[in-house]
Amino acid sequence: MGRGARVSDDVVKAMRRMRDDNVSWTKIGKYFGHSPAWGMNLLNHRHLHGNIAKKRGPPRKTSEHLDDTIRHLSQNRHARDRSAGRILKLALDCNEAVTGKRTKISERIVQLRLKSWNVRKVTPVENPLTYHHRTMRVIWALDMLDKLKKDKNYLNYVFFSDEASAKFDCGRHTIRIFPGEGRHNADFQRKLPPGRFSVMCHETITRDGPLSFFIVDGSINQFSYSVMLAKKVIPKIRERRKDKNRVIWMHDNAPSHKAKLVQAYLKKCRLTVLPWPPLSPDMNPIENVWNIMWDYVGKRCPNTKKNLERLLYEAWDQLYGMFPLLQCNSKCTN
Repeated sequence: MGRGARVSDDVVKAMRRMRDDNVSWTKIGKYFGHSPAWGMNLLNHRHLHGNIAKKRGPPRKTSEHLDDTIRHLSQNRHARDRSAGRILKLALDCNEAVTGKRTKISERIVQLRLKSWNVRKVTPVENPLTYHHRTMRVIWALDMLDKLKKDKNYLNYVFFSDEASAKFDCGRHTIRIFPGEGRHNADFQRKLPPGRFSVMCHETITRDGPLSFFIVDGSINQFSYSVMLAKKVIPKIRERRKDKNRVIWMHDNAPSHKAKLVQAYLKKCRLTVLPWPPLSPDMNPIENVWNIMWDYVGKRCPNTKKNLERLLYEAWDQLYGMFPLLQCNSKCTN
């Protein structure tokens, strides 16, 4: 009896009769030419599911219009984070509006189509704001309004900073930022050779314009973050702001930022840290800068890590002329 052969009901009845007579699984397996686990799994499967399930056949063929719609919805920038079921519903609605017929296909067919097209679905990072988080945002906004009433130029003294990791994998571009910040993808115009590389970036901006941008070697922890501030960030802050008492440093609530070593070093440098509400990286105006840089890099399709770093620096240089336009969509500056 072959391993892939279909088992008849007579064989199953014989196995059950042997088990009723207290025959061991080893002897049953030798009798039918299989391992002891084969008979056990077969009876368990028959007990739970009845007859053995048939193998699935090839996926149903669909029209070219429906395939193009599914491909567009899976690669579209505004619909990239939707599930396969959501893509199926939208594709069927579009196909029905064009052809006037409702095609019956399953979600599995959509998943097989995406797999055959080498399209990877990205599940969005879900960090829902609880009542406590929303309350902290409101308290922070009221506190910021009080500071702006006392000093209209308060935001001019704030230095906004953030880190991001740009990852490229076999022609698919995914920007993974810290939880809560979302993801930014870019559709490539051509296929890239197989490969995987990533770059960790750090940038600092002010309301007047960009301040610093550089590539970080390795990951960011409390030690590397302190060295990075001492060698690359704080010297440029001193050049931009001669008045040391009017420097306010903003960073989110990442573990490397909240470490005691980093807090002690910032206090030693006489930098006032701007309090930031939890799970609120989207309020940072630097997110507008990241979006423009990812779009610039994604359209040029870097195929090596050196090209990626070169394009990131080019994108940063392009920001100096267009920086006043980046503040219009920021929740913080508004």
